[in-house]
Amino acid sequence: SVAFHQAVELLRGYLRRAKYALMILDFQWSHNFPNSTDMYADLKGRLDRNGWSERCEVIVIDPMLESWAWADIQTLARCISPKYAPQVQQALMNQKPAHGKPADPKKALRDLRLPGIRRVPGFKLDDAFYNELAWHIPKQVILRCQDPSFVKLRSALSSWFGPWP
Repeated sequence: SVAFHQAVELLRGYLRRAKYALMILDFQWSHNFPNSTDMYADLKGRLDRNGWSERCEVIVIDPMLESWAWADIQTLARCISPKYAPQVQQALMNQKPAHGKPADPKKALRDLRLPGIRRVPGFKLDDAFYNELAWHIPKQVILRCQDPSFVKLRSALSSWFGPWP
């Protein structure tokens, strides 16, 4: 990932202009780290040594970004397809284990099928989808999320900009 390998260079121009830097990475990309903790330590160390000490945070989402999307099935279904939201919600519920999220949340979304329809019309797992989802996740879902990487993100943002109401 360019963001990981070139983070220092990408952020260099912002050292004097920005008060904080936040890097969010998905652990599920091709790399040589045995765990997300080692990946975090590598990038955080490089940023700290290059002028961002005490003003940056690195969030490594593990297992993957898509795990956060499963926190609110109703909102997820509406963002996937407003037209087919009830059918999408049922299909998502059929894929979701009784407790938690699918083992591979990205694959579950990529392979989403509706009865009688090969694929969900118009659905793409892309930046536009994630943007839509981010705008529509209810605040109470965000506040109760206990995913360790998300808790770390909330903590960093609260320490920089004040506590969440």
